[in-house]
Amino acid sequence: MSSLWILSRDEALRNELDRQLGIADTRLGSPTDAAEAGWGAEAAPPVVVLCVAGDFEAELQFAYRVSRRAPETRWLLVAASDDLSEVEQLFDALAAECLAWDGDATLVRARVHALRSRRSSPPLSERGRRERLTERFADAMADLELPALFLASDPKRVEIPLLIRGEAGSGRGLLARYLHQLGTGVPAGPFISLPCPAVRDLTSLEASWVLETGQLPSAQLVTVCFEEVDRLPEALQRVVAGWVEHGPPGLVRAGRLRWMATSDGGTLAPELERVIAEIELALPPLRDTADRIPALARRIARTWARRRGLPEREFSAEALDALARQAWPGNLRELEGVIARTLARSGASPIGVDDFALEHAAPAPLAGANANRQAGRPEADQLPEAELAGEADELLDAELEVVAEPEPRFPATAAGSLRRLAGAVAHELGNPLVGIRSFAQMLPRRFDNAEFRSQAPERVANDTRSVEAVLETLTRLGSLRPPEAIEVDLTSLLAGLLAERRQRLDERHLVVLEELDREGGRVLADREQLRFGLATFFDALLELIPERGDLYVATRRHGGDDERRAQVRTLIRFSTGEAPPSGEGGLSRVEQSLGIVALETVVGAQGGHFALDLAELPAALILFELAAA
Repeated sequence: MSSLWILSRDEALRNELDRQLGIADTRLGSPTDAAEAGWGAEAAPPVVVLCVAGDFEAELQFAYRVSRRAPETRWLLVAASDDLSEVEQLFDALAAECLAWDGDATLVRARVHALRSRRSSPPLSERGRRERLTERFADAMADLELPALFLASDPKRVEIPLLIRGEAGSGRGLLARYLHQLGTGVPAGPFISLPCPAVRDLTSLEASWVLETGQLPSAQLVTVCFEEVDRLPEALQRVVAGWVEHGPPGLVRAGRLRWMATSDGGTLAPELERVIAEIELALPPLRDTADRIPALARRIARTWARRRGLPEREFSAEALDALARQAWPGNLRELEGVIARTLARSGASPIGVDDFALEHAAPAPLAGANANRQAGRPEADQLPEAELAGEADELLDAELEVVAEPEPRFPATAAGSLRRLAGAVAHELGNPLVGIRSFAQMLPRRFDNAEFRSQAPERVANDTRSVEAVLETLTRLGSLRPPEAIEVDLTSLLAGLLAERRQRLDERHLVVLEELDREGGRVLADREQLRFGLATFFDALLELIPERGDLYVATRRHGGDDERRAQVRTLIRFSTGEAPPSGEGGLSRVEQSLGIVALETVVGAQGGHFALDLAELPAALILFELAAA
């Protein structure tokens, strides 16, 4: 293999560069002849010096062919000073260095020497990240049969789109990142993750794309992964299908691009499924492979201890059996979290059943669609109405009596409340502001596009209204006066708010169950404040609950005949489609919802109690109490 290539249309120039550089095993040629001779088919050298001149076409074609086969080769582009800016623009995905040629090879010699001596070893931080990714992938997938994994790992198929199906927490993101970084043997560049549940319309979709991909030049493989792509509206799925099939919008500065998407089993538009699922991998939920759980738990525990330099510990047979009998609605991620918390909080060896840091003692039944999917039953909207009612009644009795005071994820302290409020505001304002900022960035490039100019005012107006709605909510929360406690029929208020949103609930095919106490549902509260808090909350739920998800609302008076202590308890349980957040101190989408923070604030202003329980994600539980009238 040559140690250096020098290519120029001008034979005298390439000979002069060869003489002044004085590097053995240098290969000389013109871009046109080299392309025709198939230089890119053989092993490329560590460094290529490409002199760019004329119409650039031969140089562009040569660079395109060679860089795709040799992404680790370093490039030095030499051009006239007047052409440098255009060279940087046209060779954007090459991640090359550019030099102006003035007849003196001194600077060229210095840059070639620097490129040849540059070490390609990854830094310590990258080594650590790769090691953690490899270990976690081996722990999670070692005994899992995935026939299509061989195809997805083939370097020759690295640019074929890939769809990964599986429930939240099953390892979809882990598998996508592993295949990008280590699974194909191809040098990897940036991994771009676009979370689809946060995308509301075409503006926010394009905004996310521009912000994530606009500044990522790379000659290596760039992967774009649409996370939970089935959560996009069908119209936006068709837009994504067009990007995959015909190329993404704007300028993508990547030599090689791979499309990935994850899905939790929702419906995909036919156009999108056709182009994104050329290779498809399906990860089973943990409950369907319960026989793997003991070995999986032992591997996770060994890796956890080894990373921290601690002695490895085993589990008792009873403990492993208890793990295998759990439902694990959060799948792999939930199991990893339980084991990590158990090892951190207990020094027992072997670990017994009582040592587990479980957030709930046993898998509780889920109302509606989630319960049916877990048990392998038909969808909730296909079940007889009597069966739904019976299931809801059991849940009401179990939750209102057994989980009377669930421990909130954040204690009711000023610091905890401020943290959640700050997270909610940042989340609610982030999307519309990204859209407005992205529009401002796209305006100069697309001003001549009549369709863009006609749609832009409406897009900006919609995003502005979103910001104004958030500010109005914050203003009302900040100006809550001492409540005027009067008798309020909470049951009728809840039923009326749900009825007002019936059309939107039906459009999203949500399963709604109501168990409202018609006789004992009157509370002492400020009606205006309570209606504001509940209305803001239900509007937020319409964004949080995935399509075909479920919502359960129940009220019950308790406290016996002692009117001074009587309370009306309201339980709201809903599916979220998400697993517990990873990492210390992470906030889930539910905790970032301004609507939930608003209801908590209003209930607190009435002297009531509020609790948010996320132990059973992907189902969330809210329980609040108000004084009975």
